[in-house]
Amino acid sequence: MEIPLALKQTKTGLIEYRIHPLFRFFYACIAIILFVSSVFFGALNMTGILISLAALAGALYTEHWRFDSKEKEVIYFSGILPFLRKQEWPFAEVDSISISPYLKGVLDQSGIDALATSSESRISKGGIFHLPPENRIKIRLVIDFTDGRSLSIDETEFRSKARMIRNADKISGLTGIVFRK
Repeated sequence: MEIPLALKQTKTGLIEYRIHPLFRFFYACIAIILFVSSVFFGALNMTGILISLAALAGALYTEHWRFDSKEKEVIYFSGILPFLRKQEWPFAEVDSISISPYLKGVLDQSGIDALATSSESRISKGGIFHLPPENRIKIRLVIDFTDGRSLSIDETEFRSKARMIRNADKISGLTGIVFRK
């Protein structure tokens, strides 16, 4: 399942790339409905409690990136509230932001650029993918570091490439981090 991330610029100048609030609301509603229906129908047993807790964990899960242009740092939070993992990198360690296609489930990614280019032309013509490899093309928004490491910020279906490019352009424009297309 893809967890949608949304880009938001705050009044203080921060750029946040985080799980959309509707995702958390959806799982909170599921948890409440499951728990209330278990209690109401007198079927409160271990299975009902565990399923309700799993839905609650989905509501409390967070993953977000914060780009702070004032402090010149990138901060990443992930985990289930209140147990969050936090990582920080100064802008000086960030080389660029890039968009990278990959083929899901395949180790050898050598021909992905050619496949992505042919897929892009099919998308622009309004075509639908029929070949199995093309159905698995994904696209990532990646932070590249000066020491050669890279971290995936977000990934989605290839057809959402335009949205991913808009997000990368916005992050790049507001932080000054180079965007390599």
